Amino acid sequence: MSIGVHGRTDAGLGIVEARAMVSSHLQLTAAPTIVAIEGGETEQQLRTAATLLLDLGAIRIDDRNLWVFSDAGATRYRNRIRLTHPVSLDGHVMRVQLLDEAFYENGGRGWFRNLFGAGLGFDFGRSVSVDAYWLRQDDDDARPTSLLILMLTAHLL
Repeated sequence: MSIGVHGRTDAGLGIVEARAMVSSHLQLTAAPTIVAIEGGETEQQLRTAATLLLDLGAIRIDDRNLWVFSDAGATRYRNRIRLTHPVSLDGHVMRVQLLDEAFYENGGRGWFRNLFGAGLGFDFGRSVSVDAYWLRQDDDDARPTSLLILMLTAHLL
């Protein structure tokens, strides 16, 4: 289960995410999501993604291509490129990450948002991880905004 903020006033709830590693360089995911949109409307979405993975020495590059299909009739595409570098601290591994993500809406606003940022992540065993990101969100119709995101992930199976 994941809970996240998708915009200045939009919140999302993802119940289950299915993942399949097709190869060591390709991961596929699908997740039904409910998004509460500013003004009280609720949007049901199906999010599908193909992520390409590449290791260059200690640095991992992932290129996620995400398609969002909405019951509101919108189809959106998001492309995120993320660089991850592990750093050892007192026997623990911390992930230092840089990312950039572009958003596209088919039949609507076109390319309308860009996010870039940096973050740190820690794994606590095989089942729990904590990530913190500073993001800069640049929308076509608003002033750029800084976001601080904290994520707790628990792998149940």
